[in-house]
Amino acid sequence: MSYELDVEWMFGDAGKGPLGIEALAAYNPLRWSGSLDFLTAVRQMEELIENREGDRPIVLKIPSGITSREHLCKDVATAIEHMKRKSPEHIRAALERMEAQEKKKLLLKLVEDHITELQSAETTLQQEEDKAKEARTLLHDLLTELGEDKGVQCQWMFDDAGSGWGMVGLGGIGGKLAHLNPGRWSQKNPMSIAQEMLEAVAHEDKQCHRPVLLKIHEEGEDPQENKFEKAELAVAYLRSAIETKYPQLTPLENVHADAENRVAAAKVHVKKAKKTLEESQAEAKAASALN
Repeated sequence: MSYELDVEWMFGDAGKGPLGIEALAAYNPLRWSGSLDFLTAVRQMEELIENREGDRPIVLKIPSGITSREHLCKDVATAIEHMKRKSPEHIRAALERMEAQEKKKLLLKLVEDHITELQSAETTLQQEEDKAKEARTLLHDLLTELGEDKGVQCQWMFDDAGSGWGMVGLGGIGGKLAHLNPGRWSQKNPMSIAQEMLEAVAHEDKQCHRPVLLKIHEEGEDPQENKFEKAELAVAYLRSAIETKYPQLTPLENVHADAENRVAAAKVHVKKAKKTLEESQAEAKAASALN
């Protein structure tokens, strides 16, 4: 009958509890696993890792038996490597095949987890976009309502309009003529509409740095003109003026701003989840775990 090499193991920290006697633990047969083939022993080690006991020291005997020499391994991974080195060649090949299959299973599990994560991120994004749309509608409705208030109206123009006349030495005259030209000015609009128009200008690369001249028309008052180095500063001025005149806008603007920030964060999450999924799919394909 041919002799088949086997293995047995026990925890290297057995008997270290308050009632245990470490020196005697190795002589207690109940502490040992009993005779195991290498494949079964490795599977048990992998189960320990899955159960978060991979850091515990392991004592091995190869072959099993009372008189066999003990080999202490610092943790479960080290024990697995030691068993692989000591196992017969045909067993070692089987262990490698088993390890490859386990790796494929792990890679597929990661792909599945990342698909679930992406689906969750996309669902969250849709929910946040719906909330942002609702906040935007509420804000727009109030702005429309306030826009019917004709008490304060705004006009604006680019303050560098007519500067092209400077090429023929008439820059000053060109600016004055532009200022007097009704075609250079926007129509009279509520402050909220003027703010939206200038916000659009502030996001245009070619226009955002141009100086802006803002004219405020208030009923019973002479028009007031304010100059700003760029559209962004005019927007800030109007926003402050609107908040002062219409304090009821502030809560809705805050809700809208928070909703837009949450949408932006959700989009980043979806982008990261997609990248992580693509990377895990590529790794799984490289290991032939995914077609």
